[in-house]
Amino acid sequence: MVQSVAAISVIVLLLSSTAARCASFSLIDDPAHPDTNVYPTDVSSDGRWVGGKIVSLPDGYPRAFRFEISSGKLEYVDCPNQKDRESYSVERIADGGDSAFLYCETVPSYWDVGFVTQPLNIAPGAAVSSMSADGQTFVGSAPPTTGSNESEAFSFRLDTGLVFLGKYPLPATWSRADYVSQNGKVIAGTAMKFDFDIGLHSVAFIWTPERGFRELERLAGEKTSYFEAMSTNGKYIAASSAGAASNRLYMWQEGGSLVEITQKMGDNANAVKVSSDGTIILGAGRIDGTSGPVIWRRGKGWALLQKVAEDEYGLKNAIGNLTFRTVYGASSDGLTISGAANAGPLMRTQGYILRLF
Repeated sequence: MVQSVAAISVIVLLLSSTAARCASFSLIDDPAHPDTNVYPTDVSSDGRWVGGKIVSLPDGYPRAFRFEISSGKLEYVDCPNQKDRESYSVERIADGGDSAFLYCETVPSYWDVGFVTQPLNIAPGAAVSSMSADGQTFVGSAPPTTGSNESEAFSFRLDTGLVFLGKYPLPATWSRADYVSQNGKVIAGTAMKFDFDIGLHSVAFIWTPERGFRELERLAGEKTSYFEAMSTNGKYIAASSAGAASNRLYMWQEGGSLVEITQKMGDNANAVKVSSDGTIILGAGRIDGTSGPVIWRRGKGWALLQKVAEDEYGLKNAIGNLTFRTVYGASSDGLTISGAANAGPLMRTQGYILRLF
């Protein structure tokens, strides 16, 4: 069920444009509840919709929402059979904004426009991590058999059902699918593996219908790896290895080539989004002693996202006294970005949309 909220609009604070670029910064706001905290957890890959949650409403419950960027229209997405229409967060929103993956309390659920939100009912104990951009495929981990202490990565399609993707033999006990490509044919995540020389350790993996479940290539000299993010087309994956001095971050490209993109000593970063052409990575980190959302651009390296928005795109006045705290979602091209900001540690959290065109 979707409840429309009248007169909800995005507050566009500034639109700056030149012959070379056009950028905007805006806040998601509910005028009926102006003091709420807004967390825009995902952007559709087409860059038109945002999903997330609003908390600190008068009834005290967090509620999931979807938001159309162009019209500024926000709608609450409710869970069924819960008192006061309680729901949590839209975790992923599909292209076109007409379907979403969300949690109703602790239950992985699916919403489709015009229909009541329904539990996915994938398997007992299933934890869902992500949904494909077409809204048809869900991935995560679940016990392969009832009562098992192990957990295995899975893919679940609305039309064909559940498929377990694989895990390494005991004593390794788990694998987890974290992200799925737009067409559902490339899946990546992290798994436990046992090797006699180093014992149990974590490795990033990739799964495709043609080659099945396999370990993602690692940086030379490293024995562990962790999945961090993947482009919506499945052609680029950001992963990391626990290096001797710092966390080493790298980009895997379709075909197996690796490019290390570790920051300089003293800085750090993790990835949450990768653009479909592999030229942009968004995440969290620290640059020259300042922590916050970060952006990596091919040919330019790492920078604080807020500094890029203010200095390179002329949005300093639009952003005002707000400080970017997180980056959550991004369109497939990496140019429409959602996150949270506030004016200070004890101030309310405001959801922002940053467009870097």
